[in-house]
Amino acid sequence: MRGAASPVNVGMGPTVIINAAGTSHAGKVRTLNEDSLVVLEGVVYAVADGMGGHAAGEVASRIAVQCLAQLDGVHGLGPGDISSAIAEAKHMTLWSSVEHAERRGMATPVSGIAGRQVGAAAPETAFYAGGWTG
Repeated sequence: MRGAASPVNVGMGPTVIINAAGTSHAGKVRTLNEDSLVVLEGVVYAVADGMGGHAAGEVASRIAVQCLAQLDGVHGLGPGDISSAIAEAKHMTLWSSVEHAERRGMATPVSGIAGRQVGAAAPETAFYAGGWTG
């Protein structure tokens, strides 16, 4: 479990405190938990739900959050940065499935929000990258 609390000022009044925590469980059917999450305080909060029933869902979800975690420290983070990180995750997932035949068909959807401290009114960015398969 990992959590964070960070102030986010969207320029429209008082600062909002975001408290984030995450936990995941394999469930009653599977023994392997294929979910991954990333919390970059005040920046990105995302969950990659490794798809059970597909090969190596835990690898696909881990790749996705690792790519998003690389956004830590990016100055002026915007929607294009999120899109680029998701595109990189898709590329790496597909490449991994080429390199490792047992991973072919691995998949993960990714969803989350990206927030940042801003001095003027700006919307937060919500994102969902539909599942992809390798």
